Amino acid sequence: MHRQHFQGLFFLVSAIILFVISGCSTTKSVIEAISPKAVAEKILTRKSGLKKRVMVLPMVDEARLGSGRAAETTASLIKLLRKSRYLLVYQPPESVPLPKEGKQIKLGILTNPELIKRAEDLDMNALIRGTINPIEITNKKTAFWTWPFRKALKSYEVSVIVVVAHVQHGTIYMVNRESVEVTFREDKLKDQDQGKIIDRVLKKAIPRILKRQSKAVTKGLAKEPWSGRILSIENNSIMINAGSEVGVQPGQEFTVFARGETIACKDGKSLKILGKKVGKIKVTSIMERHSLAVPVGEGAFSEGQIVRDR
Repeated sequence: MHRQHFQGLFFLVSAIILFVISGCSTTKSVIEAISPKAVAEKILTRKSGLKKRVMVLPMVDEARLGSGRAAETTASLIKLLRKSRYLLVYQPPESVPLPKEGKQIKLGILTNPELIKRAEDLDMNALIRGTINPIEITNKKTAFWTWPFRKALKSYEVSVIVVVAHVQHGTIYMVNRESVEVTFREDKLKDQDQGKIIDRVLKKAIPRILKRQSKAVTKGLAKEPWSGRILSIENNSIMINAGSEVGVQPGQEFTVFARGETIACKDGKSLKILGKKVGKIKVTSIMERHSLAVPVGEGAFSEGQIVRDR
């Protein structure tokens, strides 16, 4: 019995050693996949609930690449975000007052209240806007051990900052910067048009940057509680602004909060905070964009109150 147990343990240890020496990258991914932290994150992500409605605003072109390139970059980001099962991605309709420049988000507070109000009326959970930063060009050389055959290099760093803003509170979910450096030997660039070089750089850098950005945005929003609002109350039937489109299930319960105070900031802008807990409601009927619910216990429910899935 002991011998069989020892043999089983021996083969298990041998298999693990063989697996480890077969490739470090594979081993790392397996360890990460079974670590308590990784498991907890996956469980929490699955429990994060409903899909968030997000509106992606046009990219800000600080690099002065031209409206066509900026629009193309925005479209690529939208396409990547739409692959996420945690998001419903929208472009702003013509009625949304778009800022003329990219400084509508400053110091963690959204500085365009009209934009926020319109996004909230459209039941958006978040606003997303990216900025293509000016391309940084630096001169370098190949590694020192290549002496005396060191070559002059020209490095182009492309970076994009994406800001995700909370519509209900007018604050920032996250700010994420991603960059890619593209390097060429200077002798290979001789007599080449600078515009064509930049095109080559962007074709290499932008897809990689946007892929990372979409992953970061999706991961960040998936962890956030979903929030919506009560649209109306009639004969003890409560209508909320979420239905099958975002994944509401029959019998699902939501916690209801009063709208909190609005805090005035030093720059003249305002910040909305979540109010006290009012009670809970339970879904009885589901439509595409709306659901009907009834109170679970007592609560002073009213139109406009905030509902959250956790």
